[in-house]
Amino acid sequence: MYLEQLEELIALLRKTDSLASNWVQYFEKSKDLYLAGKVNDSYWHTLGSSGGMGSFDDDYWSYSLSKADQERHDYLKSNLRKLAKSNLNNK
Repeated sequence: MYLEQLEELIALLRKTDSLASNWVQYFEKSKDLYLAGKVNDSYWHTLGSSGGMGSFDDDYWSYSLSKADQERHDYLKSNLRKLAKSNLNNK
C-alpha cells in the first residue's frame, strides 16, 4: 500500500509540470530506498518531508491540479505519513 501510494503521489506531482519537480525527486528517493530494501530509511525520508518552512506541507503547486487531483493529493500526503509512522512503530 505504501509503495503504491508513493508512486501515485509522484504521478500527481508530475502533473504540475515543473512546479513540484523538487518534490518528485524527493519522493522518488523514498521509492528508491524502499525498492532497495531500505524500508525504514524510506519511511524516515518520507516523514522528513513534513514540518518547517518550505516543507511538503507548503503545497502551492496543488492548485494547478484539478479539484479531484487536489483532493487525492491531500489524501495521499496525509496517508503516506500515517503509513510511514505506523510501519515504523510496528518494527
